[in-house]
Amino acid sequence: MRAKSLCFFILSLGLAFLALGCSSGSGACKQDRDCGPGFRCVSGICMEVGRDAGDGDAGGDPGGDPGGDPGGDPGGDLGGDEAPAWLIQPGVGIGPLRVSQSSSSFTTLGEIRSQLGENGTPTAGDYTLSFAGDTLWVSGLESSPSDAAVFDSSDHIISIMARTGCRAETAEGLGPGSTRAAIRATPAYANPDRSAVLPPSGEFEGGAVDEFFGLGLFIGYDEHDAATAFTVTRTYIAPDGVLSPSQGTLQVRGYTIVAGDGNETGSARMVHVNALGQPDRHYTFDDVVMIDGPPVDIEFYVDTYRIQGLELVGVDTVMGFIERDKLLAVAIYPFFYGQTASGNGLGSSRGEWQAELGTSYEIKTDPEYGTMWVYSLGTGKKFGLTYTDEGVSFDDVAIMLVLNYQEAE
Repeated sequence: MRAKSLCFFILSLGLAFLALGCSSGSGACKQDRDCGPGFRCVSGICMEVGRDAGDGDAGGDPGGDPGGDPGGDPGGDLGGDEAPAWLIQPGVGIGPLRVSQSSSSFTTLGEIRSQLGENGTPTAGDYTLSFAGDTLWVSGLESSPSDAAVFDSSDHIISIMARTGCRAETAEGLGPGSTRAAIRATPAYANPDRSAVLPPSGEFEGGAVDEFFGLGLFIGYDEHDAATAFTVTRTYIAPDGVLSPSQGTLQVRGYTIVAGDGNETGSARMVHVNALGQPDRHYTFDDVVMIDGPPVDIEFYVDTYRIQGLELVGVDTVMGFIERDKLLAVAIYPFFYGQTASGNGLGSSRGEWQAELGTSYEIKTDPEYGTMWVYSLGTGKKFGLTYTDEGVSFDDVAIMLVLNYQEAE
């Protein structure tokens, strides 16, 4: 069984959330009287009194001059009461802004826009917007994949990022500009799930990052090891595992996820849900597929694990009533960091992959993802790879993998 144009259902990678940030105000309010009862103006946003306003007194410094330094700049820090920095809460959000926790407990882009008082500016990804003078970036997922691919107010927020210029910090006082040494000296951040230098992908320039999946935090660094981005997500199971391109399998946490034909072979959906946790999004779509005879109506499902770097496509039912629940294919992209038994994965060069896979391949042109190298492995399985610079050199590295690659019809 083959899914028509399967690769088109793999959404854009959304890697821009590594290079992010927030300013001291967005224009939603300028003073407390601009807000309603029970709210005050914090960093340009109306916030509930006592909610995530940092460690400052909601009424200001009781010993200070409520009007600020009368001889100084009322907007400057010259002895007056400056608004506290926003609190970076791993797994939760930044200041009053919250990330979605599941497909049923979510924050929408509309809520973020309302809180920030602006619509946002398109930036380095279809589902990433820049706010507050390009210092706060918000990324999301399409809430209704059948709609046009436009990041709109109903879509779900999966990451919020603060970078250089943002007045935001963790409870330990860490934020953009902190050194990697200071961050690693803090017990909560001493042992990331993974520390890596990621290759460029799309508009993402690549770079060093500490990944804390279990905390819901990613910290990006510049060439001097100064933090340039603190990105908050919900908490996740670390996306590690052993890939077998020839068998179309991924082994994670004692579970074997099998990409099969979607009819007789392929693991049940609950296998990867048990291994990886609940997806960021689950949806189904109908398509008509030719199966050695007349066309058949198939309902497919897609489970998106955007932050873990996985997209799983399976067959749900046939002709609307025959249950199949068989996994068909798995697309893999950063931040997934599992490898094959030979040690290859995302970031491995074309030369390294070819030494493992051989030279039986076709080069296909995908209108959305560019050049894809598809290897036939002699087991009935195909394995797709996208490389930097279209793989023209043996030194180009893999930026997307597809287990059990399916031909478009």
